[in-house]
Amino acid sequence: MEKKQDIINNLKNKIIELENKLDNFRKKEAQLHKEWENIFNAVMNPIFLLDAEQTIISVNKATCDITGISQEGLIGKKCYEIMHGNEFPPEECPVRKLKETKTLEISEMEIEMFGRIFLVSCTPVLNKDVGIEKIIHISTDITEKKKIEAEKAEIEKNLIQAQKMDAIGQLAAGVAHDFNNILTAIIAYSHFLKLKMKNNVNLISYVDNILNSSEKAANIIRNLLTLGKKQALSLRVVSINGLLQNIESILRKILGENIELKIKKGKKEEIFVQADYALLEQALLNLVINARDAMPDGGTLTISSDIAKPHKDLLKKYGEYKDQYMGVISVTDTGVGIEKEYQDRIFEPFFTTKETGKSSGLGLAMVYGIVKHHGGFIEVDSEKGKGTGIKIYLPLSDKKPERLKTEDYLSIKKGKETILLAEDDSDVRSSIGSILEEYGYKVIEAVDGEEMVKKFMDNKDNIHLLIIDLIMPKKSGKEAYDEILKIRQGIKAIFISGYKPEIIMKKSISDENLNFILKPVSPIILLKKIRQMLD
Repeated sequence: MEKKQDIINNLKNKIIELENKLDNFRKKEAQLHKEWENIFNAVMNPIFLLDAEQTIISVNKATCDITGISQEGLIGKKCYEIMHGNEFPPEECPVRKLKETKTLEISEMEIEMFGRIFLVSCTPVLNKDVGIEKIIHISTDITEKKKIEAEKAEIEKNLIQAQKMDAIGQLAAGVAHDFNNILTAIIAYSHFLKLKMKNNVNLISYVDNILNSSEKAANIIRNLLTLGKKQALSLRVVSINGLLQNIESILRKILGENIELKIKKGKKEEIFVQADYALLEQALLNLVINARDAMPDGGTLTISSDIAKPHKDLLKKYGEYKDQYMGVISVTDTGVGIEKEYQDRIFEPFFTTKETGKSSGLGLAMVYGIVKHHGGFIEVDSEKGKGTGIKIYLPLSDKKPERLKTEDYLSIKKGKETILLAEDDSDVRSSIGSILEEYGYKVIEAVDGEEMVKKFMDNKDNIHLLIIDLIMPKKSGKEAYDEILKIRQGIKAIFISGYKPEIIMKKSISDENLNFILKPVSPIILLKKIRQMLD
């Protein structure tokens, strides 16, 4: 009996021992499960544990947070019902491919319900008997990353665009330098002819035609130079409403009878901006011509003025962060509109959606160059088939425009002073010299910077004024002028050039202290400037 009792006791002890071990295993299992659950819920990415049919078996806390549904409410539902609100998984769902490959599949998906973009990775849990037993579905929110990538791409695109514009500007600047010299000679000799044929009305009309054509050619060159910001601006205070009023009749002729023109002034009666009047007018004309071409069957063109702040996205596009009011000119048509893929390209030089031969592709590029050169911005709002609206933002001015006086070369005062004229182009030098001599001045000519300094030293007590081309061989006009200032301080000078070269900025000479005339040089402006300085 005792032996049997011992066996029973041993069995009881073994059972107790096994129960203790089992209890310990259960506790460890519970602890491990708790730890796993903590880790599972600590993961910031939404995780679904799915069966082979994409039914939710389990989810972590991040999934509950993003969906706003409890774990109990999610279990038993299909993942695509929760994430996409659909009865079937979307085409790009990685689970579709996973069922074929039985390997990890990753896909980028935009979840419209949450307004976010996710990188979705799906990993199969395989069973040799049944194949795919479970699927681990992990979503990583990459919305901010995509935004940064898009902003970076936009910056790179703007940089490439700026480089293109600069390359065109460099090319235009090189060509314009020669053309401006030729035009200076044509304009000067034409004025000289007018002086010589005061009473011959018929011949004077021909000369006026030459001058008008020269002015048009000069404007074309100025427009080309604005593509790369190589043109010096002739800034003054401009009334936007005044500009619209002045060119209204021209605009109506451009548009024709089948397009209705509406001009709307903003709430503020006067809107003043600091601008080059001729270039701003050209920019507006280019926009109107473009709008007209977008309405071949007629329509309505509305031009309005206002004062407004550019929105943040527009400022960011231009790399600007100043939150300030600006003068706004809006040009809105009811034409064919611009397709979305072309809207970022319409300001590129030579880009056009018109038929070959109907557009140079420079009109809107010039507008872009002119506005950017003024420190302004352009905003485009267009939809295919619904028309286009383009807004130009320009810096405001707190000053009022000055009244323009009519220039008449017959009223210009003559002189007797000696002028040193330094210009490397023989036609320009000869034509300006002839005009100066006609008005009584004694002219000493120099062909480059070195000769200019030498001739000044030879005549330093007799020379009253210097007229200097900024870009010359051997020594630039500025370098030669600096040497002359050491010989005789206070000698007055007028600089002439087709555009402001970098040397002006490097030498830190402001336009206030520098008397500067743009080529092609108008004899009227030059003669008045000479008397202004000498008197």
